[in-house]
Amino acid sequence: MNPLLIIFLVLQDVEGSSAYVNYRTSASAASIAIDRLKRENRLVGYDFNFTILFDQCEENVAAGMAVKLFANHNVDVLIGPTTNIPAVPVFSLAYFYNRPVIAWGITSSAALDDATRYPTAGIMSIGSRSLAVAFREVMLEYGWDQFVYAYSLEGDDEKCETMRDDFQDMIAYYQDIVMSYTVQITDHSEAGMLAVLKDASTRGRIIVPCFHEGNSRGLHRRWMLVAARNGFVSDEYVYIFPSLRSKGYVVPQPGGTVRYPWEEPGKGPQPSDQEALIGFQRSIFIVDMQGQGGVGANYSQFEEEVIQRMRQSPYNCTDACSAPEYQQTATYAGQLHDAVYLYGLAMEKILQEDPKQYRNGTEFPKYLVGTFQDICIPGIAGKISIDNTGGRSPTLYVLTLAQNNTGSVIMTIDVDEQSAEVSKLYTNEATAVWSHRKGIRPLDEPVCGYTGSKCPANVFFENIGWFITAIGLIIFTILGAVLAFVYLCYAKQQEVERQNALWQIPFKSMQAITRKNRGEHSMRSISSVPSTVSSTRSSTLSEVGETRNYTFFQLQIDVELERVAAKKYSIRPIFDSKMCANMRQVRLFEKKTTGHN
Repeated sequence: MNPLLIIFLVLQDVEGSSAYVNYRTSASAASIAIDRLKRENRLVGYDFNFTILFDQCEENVAAGMAVKLFANHNVDVLIGPTTNIPAVPVFSLAYFYNRPVIAWGITSSAALDDATRYPTAGIMSIGSRSLAVAFREVMLEYGWDQFVYAYSLEGDDEKCETMRDDFQDMIAYYQDIVMSYTVQITDHSEAGMLAVLKDASTRGRIIVPCFHEGNSRGLHRRWMLVAARNGFVSDEYVYIFPSLRSKGYVVPQPGGTVRYPWEEPGKGPQPSDQEALIGFQRSIFIVDMQGQGGVGANYSQFEEEVIQRMRQSPYNCTDACSAPEYQQTATYAGQLHDAVYLYGLAMEKILQEDPKQYRNGTEFPKYLVGTFQDICIPGIAGKISIDNTGGRSPTLYVLTLAQNNTGSVIMTIDVDEQSAEVSKLYTNEATAVWSHRKGIRPLDEPVCGYTGSKCPANVFFENIGWFITAIGLIIFTILGAVLAFVYLCYAKQQEVERQNALWQIPFKSMQAITRKNRGEHSMRSISSVPSTVSSTRSSTLSEVGETRNYTFFQLQIDVELERVAAKKYSIRPIFDSKMCANMRQVRLFEKKTTGHN
């Protein structure tokens, strides 16, 4: 048997990456792939010898191992690394020693896709360059051309800075969308996130937050909760989460369970879950479905086999793999299977066409192109397509929350290097995509701008000082006119009352004249024999006193007492305004003719 020496560079229990790539929960996927090649009678006469080394995501360790493997052990292929940092020196050394290398797992940097720089490399993982291309397609699909990028380095797993750089490269390449603002989230408290949201809201309405992968720390939830509590989830806002190692609105948990992203990790239902949900109703996810796509049933069977095979030869991982966290297969174990299986198919082609080239790294990538399409067999982690540079052409999924708050795939995007093909899975955009926004697609910039300054100023509010002054003057004028009218009415009434007083005689000012008895009359007659006409008249009135129709009174006028006759009425006479006016006229006439008041 002709041996093929395969070296694996993997991680073992590295914080932040164990859920995705870990020796204890993924290594046996290589054996499953080799068994598949044998069952299909491929590479007959060849056997596989492989060694597993741990680079632990350290650049210097990976580089040192690569030098020893290529220079001293004459390896045929290196499967790995699984992360970006060690991949860069290993890819360079593979080119120097002209050996094939196939990366998998969470190697996502677009820099690794450079075929001129790394011509011996093949990549099974989905790169953030593909994510950037898919993001651009979503932006163009909905007529948006500007966005804000807010990123965190909490639990740094290389994701957010790498994505930022790849987004900037994509923008420079196409020049049809703009990253209007970039801000780092350094304070992950609610107050710190609120400050970033306030800042970002003055620069854009399409906001792209980036947090540690997998949503395992609850930062996505905290961000949306802060947005919901502070008015940043109106229909104007869209939060897009481009995310590898994600299933969107379903977050896998240890032990095989799942939770929704608006639920707080490890605490069960909380009252604030509904607040966070409102924020996620304004979101869109662009994800790789954790490399599984639509092969859920087959993948579950594969996951069970990976865990079982780890306890068998040559791994014999029993006690070391017995902890609960090692009972769930690593997310990207399927990519390890596909990397080994793809290498076997490519090697079969090389040996058929030019056996001398089986270690020639620069010739190797071209044999990867179209391999799975040629035999019409999908990889264990879904459809596999390798582009002309040896990189993967992935299918990415765009999800949003349906009306019933469950994740809904609204489109798929097949990326091939710098181009993409969009397949929309809906017919009515209003109900499928914007059901939580009254069916209206939001704009990337509000009509009046981010601060409202682009709309014509309201004349009233712009000149509110002058308006208040004018309104005050008008009110003062009207009030003055009303007061003047009231005063005139009052003065007129007073004048009428004064003129009425000239002809009216108050009853209390008159003294009744009483009839004298006989004794008083005789005595006066004797004592006052000499008399005048006036005295005779006065005496006559005093003797009368009161008749059937008249009553006689004395009225003090200046210094004299004047006797007046008052006519009696059987009913009380009514002095209306007309009669009062007549009486005033009579009194005025009397004054003019007699000259007396």
